[in-house]
Amino acid sequence: MNDKLKTYEVAFADKPDGVIAFFGEKYGDFVRVVDLGGWSMELCGGTHVKSGGEVGSIRVLSESAISSGTRRLEAVAGFSAYDWNTDRVHRLNRLVKSFACKPEEIEVRIQQMQDQHKELEKKLRSILNKDQAKVAENLIHKAKNRDGIQIITQSVPGMPTNELRSLAGQINKRCEPSVVLLASETDEKCSLICICSKLAIDRGYKAGEIINELALKIGGKGGGKPDFAMGGGLAGKGVDQAITSHSLHSS
Repeated sequence: MNDKLKTYEVAFADKPDGVIAFFGEKYGDFVRVVDLGGWSMELCGGTHVKSGGEVGSIRVLSESAISSGTRRLEAVAGFSAYDWNTDRVHRLNRLVKSFACKPEEIEVRIQQMQDQHKELEKKLRSILNKDQAKVAENLIHKAKNRDGIQIITQSVPGMPTNELRSLAGQINKRCEPSVVLLASETDEKCSLICICSKLAIDRGYKAGEIINELALKIGGKGGGKPDFAMGGGLAGKGVDQAITSHSLHSS
């Protein structure tokens, strides 16, 4: 498409129908119309190409919403579009070399790798669940019965927050009515989890207060609701000693 570009000035009130006047822009009594073949017309005071062909290739980089019913496109044109294409070809060639395949096979290879990753994650999760069940069983055996409430307080080394939360939930379900207080240090951080069953809450146990007390002992912070609370701090602040001296453990 190599339509000639025409520009002309006209009174703002007399501008042709279909000319784009950008929202928020301030225009004078006379405006400059930029017309490219009749299919693209806007008000603009800047310089432009002489014809559509001078724009060259266009590559859209991103698309986003800037307001209701209005989209924003970011693109490059001309030599910048050529450089963009060249960069993408180089990236594709590196992938082809890495996967030792033909360019038309790269999508299949990536899909195969993703499928294998999902399968390995599934197997790993199965192994972790079995290990978690063993840890839960061990901690349940260490529970202290206090007026009919099972109290479990323990530091479990090297367990990420999500797994620690899952472990606490599993223990709580298996031995309720219960109060489960767990901590773990991993990646230079300390995670704290507390879950209280309904009967434990009725007896005065509150997860938020328990976590807050423990977090203060290790220089961290935390809190939550009576039935569930989380907290944390830096590793190496004596979480084992903090749990041992916690009122829940000693009372």
